[in-house]
Amino acid sequence: MLQIPIFKAYLHPVTIPGEGVLLLSEDGSKVLHGAVYEQLVPLVDGIRSSDDIVAALAGIHEAAKAYYALLMLEQKGYIAEQIPGLEPAVAGFWQGMGIDPRSAVESLQRHGVRVFGVGGIDPSPMKRELEALGVGVVVDAGESWLDLVITSDYLHEEVAAMAARARSEGRMFLPFRPTGFELWIGPVFKPDAAGCIECLRHKLERHRLVHRFAKTHGTSAAPVQPGLAVSLNAAYALAAVEVVKVLAGADSGLDGKLFSLDLRNWTSRTHALCANPHCPTCGTAPAKSMEPLLLSQKKVTFIQDGGHRTLPPEATLEKYDRFVSPVTGVVSALVKLPQSNGIVHVYLAGHNAAVKLEHLDDLKIGLRNASAGKGASETQAKARYGGAHYRRRTAFLPCYGRAGFGQRVQRSKYRCQAAWRVPLPNGEDQAKDQH
Repeated sequence: MLQIPIFKAYLHPVTIPGEGVLLLSEDGSKVLHGAVYEQLVPLVDGIRSSDDIVAALAGIHEAAKAYYALLMLEQKGYIAEQIPGLEPAVAGFWQGMGIDPRSAVESLQRHGVRVFGVGGIDPSPMKRELEALGVGVVVDAGESWLDLVITSDYLHEEVAAMAARARSEGRMFLPFRPTGFELWIGPVFKPDAAGCIECLRHKLERHRLVHRFAKTHGTSAAPVQPGLAVSLNAAYALAAVEVVKVLAGADSGLDGKLFSLDLRNWTSRTHALCANPHCPTCGTAPAKSMEPLLLSQKKVTFIQDGGHRTLPPEATLEKYDRFVSPVTGVVSALVKLPQSNGIVHVYLAGHNAAVKLEHLDDLKIGLRNASAGKGASETQAKARYGGAHYRRRTAFLPCYGRAGFGQRVQRSKYRCQAAWRVPLPNGEDQAKDQH
């Protein structure tokens, strides 16, 4: 039982005479039915103790009933212990996150954060934002619980090196991009979790085909990163919120996910990073072995498009939607072609990874260097993902391994030896071995 109960700061109780009590919040409302709540709720003011509240209701409600009502309010998460000296807004923020406010404040003071700037970024504004929230900004790696790296490009080699060092030394790692039209925060990388900076870099490299093409034809100065002082300050403030959530142990929503906010149209999105089970840094899958291909029968559930499919297109879209992202996805986007005539729907799914980019002419969008899918309905066309899933598995792509990202190496292939026969002029066959 709470000693001095008070309603959580984000809840606003409103008594409805003769009926009960409404608890209003930003997310909606809750209803407390019964006369006992009508008389009890106004007494829960953060000043009276639980015993004082029950005593004040003597002669109106039995003590057991009053104590039970207080217990129900506590178990349902509507009331908490009064915290002297803590602003109600701050208490309400942490209570709404499901975190005890005192524990949150103590965590911010106990867990240090190191802040770095990469690519010419000044980390001072970020440090001031964190210090204003009571976060201890430290220099020594031994005192750091989280390394925050501010960069203009997630593909900076220095970012990868910092992330690898943080993982090996048992610290969390949070990259952050405040510059440009699109703000990026996250993912939150944990040292013992699958999904690392190399997994993310691999995805980003795949979606920057033209940048890779330009890089192979010479180097140039980094482009100017657009931004206003006010937009940068807003970005630092948002990143600071994410940092304090992580330090306090709240569900930040960015474990293995990247948040993007486009300042041009205020479009926001969360991009899920799918860890590569065979990543040499964080992968846990056993080494591949040669296994026979096993085919099995499945029930046909969809035949409307002339084919026989085990899943309807709606289920396919729901299953693979997390792989569609211009940042972390296998498919960058699904874009409807304006030439679709209503009879056949066509969706583009980005560049065809099986087609190499060696000349400027290769960059022209056409049937041979773009992945596309068609269907009798929009859902069917989308569910084909332009064949990009299949081409992704067969394309020759940069490998993960260090020394560096971007090194092109031949991946291991299985070779099966089989016999084939060559007809000879005399009519006899000669057996040949071929790999």
